[in-house]
Amino acid sequence: MGNIEIFNSNNAHDENDLSFDILTFYEKFLRYLNWDPLLFSLVFGLILFSLHLIASVLEEETTKYLIIKDMSFFLSAMNSVGAYLVISATKRLRRFLANLIHLTKANNSDLNETYKKDFLGNRTLFFAFSFGCINVFFAYLFGVKYLFDKDYYLVSTFFFQIFSIGFIGGITVNATIVIVKLIKKVSFAKTLKLDYLYPDKCAGTLFIGNILFVFAIYFIIIGVMIYFFIGHYEWVNLKSDDKNLYVYSIMHFWKVFPFILSGIVFIVPVKKLHVLLKEYKVNELIKVRNRLRYLTDFMFSLDTNESSTKDEIEFLDNYYLKLKNIDKEISELNTWPYNFMYSSTFLGIFLPITIGIIQQLIKNFNKIIYN
Repeated sequence: MGNIEIFNSNNAHDENDLSFDILTFYEKFLRYLNWDPLLFSLVFGLILFSLHLIASVLEEETTKYLIIKDMSFFLSAMNSVGAYLVISATKRLRRFLANLIHLTKANNSDLNETYKKDFLGNRTLFFAFSFGCINVFFAYLFGVKYLFDKDYYLVSTFFFQIFSIGFIGGITVNATIVIVKLIKKVSFAKTLKLDYLYPDKCAGTLFIGNILFVFAIYFIIIGVMIYFFIGHYEWVNLKSDDKNLYVYSIMHFWKVFPFILSGIVFIVPVKKLHVLLKEYKVNELIKVRNRLRYLTDFMFSLDTNESSTKDEIEFLDNYYLKLKNIDKEISELNTWPYNFMYSSTFLGIFLPITIGIIQQLIKNFNKIIYN
């Protein structure tokens, strides 16, 4: 399989050499511009900020600095970060597919077809537009202050950015679903070429944990930004004393939704793979230890007084030590496709944020219920 490192941006091939037909619509646009993804993301965010700023100036003199005061300028930063993350996620998905093909004995055309149909096809656009529209609907439900103040220039740039954030989020969610489907397709003992001597200590499956770890972190990053913005923008329907409990509940669900996705992405897709790795580890340990037991019994049966058997015993002893080393390698095998760095990093970020959010939610709902 080879030691293929997912984190290395120059891995496997030069992205510029990729066939045009395996690129997404936004990657084709980037190639047409011949821009670096980071540069594109920064320019994209700057354009959105400029349009929103111009809209605030066109309204009235009093609204000139409103987008800074009400934190709506932060939408452009969310779009910029989201654009960069989705481009990065797309490249990682493609490398993941290449690694998955190396790991399995499955039909490569089936895996490629899943990628092309579910990610390059219309389904990505369906998810993107759906999440964009849901985002706009929820913003309207929460009560956008510009609508009540009849600042229609600001309304248009505000909703456009809200839609754009949902659009980007929809692409990322669909990419995650594609990854889960690909993992599910190969999560069978007969299709995996597991190797306990593989240096990743996961029998060659660490790259699967890698892609899930990266996507889980992406959702946390976006989740933190969404949580911050929703919590700081002045939503009209959530500011009044007679808050609608259903609207309030939807708002909090939308704030925590990315974190829910993050936890699901990190654990659920690899549960079956975890079972397979456990079975593989146990079976390989049984094989090696049966062999060790046989060698031990055989060496005890030899007559050590005969000079002719000394060389044989020495040979068998060396063989025994090699088997012991193999036994040690298998014993240290992880039965989840994660190493300590991935597990500790994710839990170190996810758990404190989750605990803090839960505490805040309890506090907020207590205010609504008892006030």
